[in-house]
Amino acid sequence: MPAISTAGLTVFMLVMFAGLFSIISGLPGTLIILGAAIVYSLVTGFGILGLKVLGLLVVIAAVTEALDVLFIMSGSRGPGFSKAGLVSSVLGGLAGAAILTPVFMGLGALAGILLGGITANIMVELLKFRNGKTVTYKDIFGDAARKLIKGVSGTAMVLIVLFSVYS
Repeated sequence: MPAISTAGLTVFMLVMFAGLFSIISGLPGTLIILGAAIVYSLVTGFGILGLKVLGLLVVIAAVTEALDVLFIMSGSRGPGFSKAGLVSSVLGGLAGAAILTPVFMGLGALAGILLGGITANIMVELLKFRNGKTVTYKDIFGDAARKLIKGVSGTAMVLIVLFSVYS
C-alpha cells in the first residue's frame, strides 16, 4: 500500500474513532462516523465501502438520531454540556480503553471508550447533583441512556466499516 493510501486510511480511522469518542461528549458522533464513511467511499470510488454498506450506515445513523430526538422530546434533556463533563468523559474513556483492551483486544478498546466515558460522566453529574446543582436523576440517567444507545450504534457502525475495509 502506498504511503498516501496508508496516510488516508489512518486519517479516516482517526476521524471514525473521534466520532465514536464524541458520542460520550454529547455530540452527534454517528453523523461524524457516517460522514467519514461517505468521504472514504467517494475517495476510493465505492470499491471498498459499497452502497449497501453506506445504506446500512445511513439507516443506523437515522434510527439512532431519531431515538435521540424521541428521548429529548420525552423530557430527557440531559444535564447539559460542561468542561467537567467533557474532561471526565475523555479521561474515563481512556481509562476504560486501557482496562478493557488487554482483556478483549480491539473490541475492548471500543467498549472501554464507551463504558468508561459514560461512567465517568455519570459520576461527575452525580457529584453536581449532590452539590445542589439543578440536575435531576432523570436528567442524569436519561442522558446516560441516550449516550449508551448512540454509543452502541456508533460502535456497530465502526465495526461494520472495519469489517468492510479489512475483509
